[in-house]
Amino acid sequence: MNRAAAVVLALAMFSCTAMAQSVSKQNVGSAGSTAKKTVTFIGNVSQDRMFVHDNDDQVWAVSNPGALKGYEGTAVVVRAYLNASQNRIHVVFVKADQATYSARIGDSAFRR
Repeated sequence: MNRAAAVVLALAMFSCTAMAQSVSKQNVGSAGSTAKKTVTFIGNVSQDRMFVHDNDDQVWAVSNPGALKGYEGTAVVVRAYLNASQNRIHVVFVKADQATYSARIGDSAFRR
């Protein structure tokens, strides 16, 4: 009796895990490749605000170009939701990228 109960329990657990795996695969497929987290990268905004060219020479189409108003032709830091399958981003946050340069007295340029 114990052996039969163990076999039934093992079959029930196996079928539940198989069903859970198939449901999780369906959820992944239905979500597409749109990220649930934001991605931050540095790039240049095109003049028409429809594209952002990142430093890896990849072009991203912008789904909400109004968010980039005032940043045309400038280097920016963009935080956005990424849809890699369509090369499209939805901008959440943008700020001008300001390069900071600093010199230290210990640098080789100051040694004599």
